[in-house]
Amino acid sequence: MPALFTHHLFALAFAKKHISVFPFLLEKQTLLTLGAQGPDPFFFYGQFPFRKRLEKEKIVQVGSWLHHQDPAIHLLALVRETLKIIEKNTSITPILLTYLLGAISHYVLDRTFHPYVFYRSGFDSNGKLSAPYHADHADFEAKLDLALMQHFAIKRSAMTPQQTLGVDTISLSMVSALYHQTFPKFPLTKTSYKDAVEDMQSVYAFIDDRFGIKKTIWTWFTGKRSVPVGLSHDPSVSTALQTTILNLDFHMWKHPASQVESQQSVIELFEIALGLMDRFIHLIQKGLQGYQVQLSDLEALVEGMNYDGHLFTDHMKTFSSMYPSYQGSKTQR
Repeated sequence: MPALFTHHLFALAFAKKHISVFPFLLEKQTLLTLGAQGPDPFFFYGQFPFRKRLEKEKIVQVGSWLHHQDPAIHLLALVRETLKIIEKNTSITPILLTYLLGAISHYVLDRTFHPYVFYRSGFDSNGKLSAPYHADHADFEAKLDLALMQHFAIKRSAMTPQQTLGVDTISLSMVSALYHQTFPKFPLTKTSYKDAVEDMQSVYAFIDDRFGIKKTIWTWFTGKRSVPVGLSHDPSVSTALQTTILNLDFHMWKHPASQVESQQSVIELFEIALGLMDRFIHLIQKGLQGYQVQLSDLEALVEGMNYDGHLFTDHMKTFSSMYPSYQGSKTQR
């Protein structure tokens, strides 16, 4: 997943683009930016060390399932359930529709950005994020957060986990109930998603580090190439590193699965993602007008692409990491 603030920035960008149709998106900004984290909160369920959760492994697996199964199927379920609920109670339209559009944007951005992120940060010979690739992936995405914030001239102090995830209890409970109703075969209670978000909030508050102090502490205890260090943001990135991370000098890179070459910058990928988001929003508008959204509609937009940005029938095999190689590395040029 692109990290917390990249999804936040993308959500604000498409909300501003469609403000005339959906003015409530910016009015409910934290609900939108929470939605933009997609299924990621499930990965944090039970991960905060000072809080016990029941069936931790099962709930975490919900996040994995939603990321690795056909997006057309689970997005269709979420779209249909949301439209059904708000048809019965139009007063909650701003809440559930804001969340839904945020959740869709998570898939759109993941699909568009992930090929570049994986190419620049690497993966093992099975296409998985084993050590140290998991840490490198997290570090690259944290740096991507900062590089984009600086590109859009947003101060680091203006982006905090609380501003991204701090949804009011009533809205959060409604979204949690939405997941429970949408996916009855999952081991989800009416509060599972709410609990997962609260754990995500706690973890990010714990590692939030605008001054670089915590990152130094994590490095002492877990080593420089570890996930906690990777997740913890630096105070900023240099202009040179910003150029590298965003590919503003248009160096050639390859799609890890298809191996198609590209010189696109992250800013260009951002615009491509906005274009794809426009198509999803058009479909949701039709649904609000009474159209029965079909699986074929979602399949036409998803195009067989998973959250990693490649076909389910393909696998990742090529990367050129910006991180140092290590013994046993399968880096391919």
